Amino acid sequence: GHRKLFHSFFFSFLFFILLLILFENYIGSAFFLGYTTHLIVDGLTVRGIKPFYPISSFELNGPLRSGGLTDIFFFS
Repeated sequence: GHRKLFHSFFFSFLFFILLLILFENYIGSAFFLGYTTHLIVDGLTVRGIKPFYPISSFELNGPLRSGGLTDIFFFS
């Protein structure tokens, strides 16, 4: 599913390494910072993420709902 492999630190790290190989360091670093921040924020939602997928089935989730008032506040 969408929130398994693509919402894991494993994928983030692999893509970071690929970008470091293909481009200069700042592009890979910028991607890693942005993507990891995205994962942390998604981990605060009710739906959550599996941050260590496929190594572990541990799930990280929080109290926030996507599309709710809090989501609109942070987006604004």
